[in-house]
Amino acid sequence: MESHADELNQRMDVLEVLDSKSGFVVVPIHYSHDNAKTPGDMASLRQTYDRDEDWDREMEMDFTAQLGIAAYPSFNEKIHVRSGLIYRKNAPLLLACDFNVDPCVFEVCQTRSGKLFVIDEICLSPGNIPDMITEFRNRYPDHPAEVHVYGDSNGLRRTSQTEKSDYELMQIHMQGYPSRFVIKVPRSSPPSRARINSLNNRLKGYDNIQCVYVSDQCVELIADFHQVVLRPDGNDVLKVYREGNPYARRTHASDALGYLIHREWPISREAAKLKSKNKPRAPISYGKLLGEM
Repeated sequence: MESHADELNQRMDVLEVLDSKSGFVVVPIHYSHDNAKTPGDMASLRQTYDRDEDWDREMEMDFTAQLGIAAYPSFNEKIHVRSGLIYRKNAPLLLACDFNVDPCVFEVCQTRSGKLFVIDEICLSPGNIPDMITEFRNRYPDHPAEVHVYGDSNGLRRTSQTEKSDYELMQIHMQGYPSRFVIKVPRSSPPSRARINSLNNRLKGYDNIQCVYVSDQCVELIADFHQVVLRPDGNDVLKVYREGNPYARRTHASDALGYLIHREWPISREAAKLKSKNKPRAPISYGKLLGEM
């Protein structure tokens, strides 16, 4: 019968040795290599995981384990992600915001010829609005064109008479900025499913024309597109708030971009445009020709 030591040696043989860019050699180690851990210890640890998929991903190093149905199946990294996207001073900056604390994420975008370019990402963990605005102003100290702000309508509300809303706080910390600061947030947010559909529709493009390009520096957004999944009812993305769960970082960057895209290219309007474009045109009636008169 195979001994525990033989099993460990076999596992060690299949571990992949990785060379990092910093010059370190990285060797992923499976929990079974810890001789101090007994089967009882591992059984107790497994009880702390709500889902088998979480255990498989975090402890078995099975990163193919899925939480559910992908929320953004229209995303394709080979198509949508680019390096060296150009920042243009003469075009407005579109600031897509999610005010979560850890992480707090702003996606910095611009449009050109009807296409959306996500040129930069500001992410602080933990983060707050004053610090996020400070970082934005450090990166773009003198942008001459307007700055348009998008986000959740909950940020319009004050928690008390003395507290400022999120967007009021942004305006306070943007005072003295050389260009106009425009809040483009609806009084009520759209249904989550509509926002998700709008983002997928824009990622899909139309008539073989790509509509969204994402800088390879936007690591949180790219990770969201790969990893965010839907809740079982399909009406919203799955959110996890448990500290220590890697998925707790997910959804915030894609939510931010979704607010922008649904505000500018809502799925209902885009679908109506496509339907009108594909509708067969009635035959042209020329009436009486000059020669018949």
